[in-house]
Amino acid sequence: MILSREEIILDESKSRFIESGWGNEVSDGTTVNKILYESDGLEVKGYLAYPKNIKDIKGKLPLIIWNRGGYGNDGKIDDFLAKGMFGEIASWGYTVLASNYREKDEFKSKTYWHNIVAWGNAAKKVQDKCVKGSEVVLNGKLTNRSYEDSKGVKHWVHEVVVNEIICRPKSA
Repeated sequence: MILSREEIILDESKSRFIESGWGNEVSDGTTVNKILYESDGLEVKGYLAYPKNIKDIKGKLPLIIWNRGGYGNDGKIDDFLAKGMFGEIASWGYTVLASNYREKDEFKSKTYWHNIVAWGNAAKKVQDKCVKGSEVVLNGKLTNRSYEDSKGVKHWVHEVVVNEIICRPKSA
């Protein structure tokens, strides 16, 4: 249940930066709201993004659920990034629901970085289109495996095996 909702309105300089980096379709064609919602008795801060012309769209939009994770400020999303990143995904015809669970490190946990494993067409897309700083949306399966090093110490590897990937080079 959404407890509160407020549209993100950026100041003029940040709005111009969104337009130059992500394009007019992001700044003018999408709505990004800062929300507070209830989940399992917890109040969670997050974002909700969708195309502005949502009432003109027939049928349902696909939903992307973005779970922040991270530790402390690692991976923290602010209003500017939310408007740019989530607004861009919304401009492609998606609705984005993004939680910001770890605002105060409620879970006292460690950040885990995952390797991305892509084969076939997905690997070709990564090779052809992804560079450092690219915006990436992927669909895949989180896998875990272990191995022992030469000293007999067991190590765990966490990987996402990619089914589909959207990769856009970073904007100029």
